[in-house]
Amino acid sequence: MLNNDNTDDNEGQPPDITMVYSGTLVPQSLDYSLAGNYLVWTDMALRVIIMAPMDIRRPSLVPERTVLRHSRHPSSLSVDWLNNLLYWLDLDSRTVNVLNIIKPFDYYRLVTLDGSGGDQHHHQQQEPQELVVNVLTSRLLWTQLGYRPQIIQSLQDGTDQSVIYENDRQIFSLTIDVFIRRYYFLDIDFTLTSISFDGSDEKQIYRSQHLFNGVNSLSILDDDVYVSTSSRIYRLNKFAANNGDHNHHHNNNRFGRYRGQALVTTTASASSHNNNNNTYIFGNSSRCQRKQLYNVKVVDQRCQPKHLARNLCLRSHCSHICLPLSSMVGNDDHQLYRCLCPANMILVNNNSQCMDVPVAESVGVFGRERDLQKLVDLRLLLLLNASTLDYHMDIKDLFQVKPGLHGVVNADIQPVK
Repeated sequence: MLNNDNTDDNEGQPPDITMVYSGTLVPQSLDYSLAGNYLVWTDMALRVIIMAPMDIRRPSLVPERTVLRHSRHPSSLSVDWLNNLLYWLDLDSRTVNVLNIIKPFDYYRLVTLDGSGGDQHHHQQQEPQELVVNVLTSRLLWTQLGYRPQIIQSLQDGTDQSVIYENDRQIFSLTIDVFIRRYYFLDIDFTLTSISFDGSDEKQIYRSQHLFNGVNSLSILDDDVYVSTSSRIYRLNKFAANNGDHNHHHNNNRFGRYRGQALVTTTASASSHNNNNNTYIFGNSSRCQRKQLYNVKVVDQRCQPKHLARNLCLRSHCSHICLPLSSMVGNDDHQLYRCLCPANMILVNNNSQCMDVPVAESVGVFGRERDLQKLVDLRLLLLLNASTLDYHMDIKDLFQVKPGLHGVVNADIQPVK
């Protein structure tokens, strides 16, 4: 989980909470790869992406903590844990970007999000919000907030875009359930909803302002949805099981009696005079000696099932980055993936190898030879800036929480049929 405070060690923490990293001013988005043994998160204050080993005792594809300054305003990010690709949204340029974890100082702009849905009149009223990679289907998904809330899907190279879900309620906290192949999210009416991977079979599971007010992330393991707010982490049954008594009505819907199981609370939660959620969240929780939480991810190998995902880049010969696709024409392997090159390079050798643009061709491509040199000099400058390490170890923290007890008991929460 991501949090912030002014302490940089584990002093006062319970034994089941361990600080992993400190030094993030305003954390927002978090993801990981167990096989690659690395974490990635964003710092909204410094406007950087940070990568680091998950367990420093084991080999990692990210050998040391590294700060990337590829974007002016990186926000939501997601890891393709099969191909070790990092995707992120840049709110300044309104783009989807990608990099190879093994070659992190080269990055590629895939999609410019005009947010208009074809209606230029509403261009500024649509805002990209969250990005998710579905490794099982080789798809990118992102949410659009605004007058036409949507979930948009594309191939992992940004092509073949389509709207798989839209409604009149803003969509938040999009996450993937790999166990039953569904997406879960919240809406502005405090309703937990799930849809199938193609956007069909919508199911409204819970509606509760008491439970879902201020939620900043969702994560799923087995039959549980893990929910985080700024002051606590708790879990609910994702099927609204054990629905108990149906003894009252609200907005013409019949609701059961539910509540979530508390896992972690902050010092701010303990000192707050607003205890409305106590009616809806039960059980003893571990106390994190920090004031605020920003994100939660369940770390479990079952959440990254390689046996269920097809490695489309396995036989690729891409020199820099391979993006898996989910289409194939005949037996042409190059329909399974796409190779990309950095801005000052071109694809050669059957569109798989990247080569520097020859100086002799720079007149046709860049106008003058010195323009090519300016481009190379700019690229070197960006690389030097991006390789700078920025710790701020005395400010913010990243914690790891050991799993607790399972189960949800009945209480006064309102599922929606």
